[in-house]
Amino acid sequence: MDTHIENLMPKPDPLKFIKVLTILTFIGCAYVGYNSFQGYFNSEKLLSDMEKGMMKMEDAGQGGMFMNAMKETYQAMKIRDENKTLFFIVEMLGIGLCLYGAIMMRQAKALGYYLWMTGEIVPILLTFILIGGPAFNIMFYFGMIIPFAFIIMYTTQLKKLQ
Repeated sequence: MDTHIENLMPKPDPLKFIKVLTILTFIGCAYVGYNSFQGYFNSEKLLSDMEKGMMKMEDAGQGGMFMNAMKETYQAMKIRDENKTLFFIVEMLGIGLCLYGAIMMRQAKALGYYLWMTGEIVPILLTFILIGGPAFNIMFYFGMIIPFAFIIMYTTQLKKLQ
């Protein structure tokens, strides 16, 4: 009698958490894609707006640590603007790898994890190589919280992939 009831109970899906992560990955890829297009096509305006904002802060006598972070971010954005085509291409490739990797992980394929990881890490490495120091301010570190959280969460699920 017990086995009959157990057979009626739904079996837990071992890929349930991976499916949740991949849905969030799809959303994240759309967000990053949107921002990449905005950055590519509007980079001059973004730099101009940031310059105006920094001048207003200086005129108002504001500054300190926040102003230093803004100046570093501005320097990083200028370097990024000079290399915007390269960044755009690498970001699109990264998004493609992340999407394809997530689709493969939904099918329980371990190769998807490695493709996703490559798509996640390569744009970060490009930033490190081309921009260097100015890119690594407090805003960069704050922005790395989500990618590193996903790296940890996906890595804990790797044993469920074939």
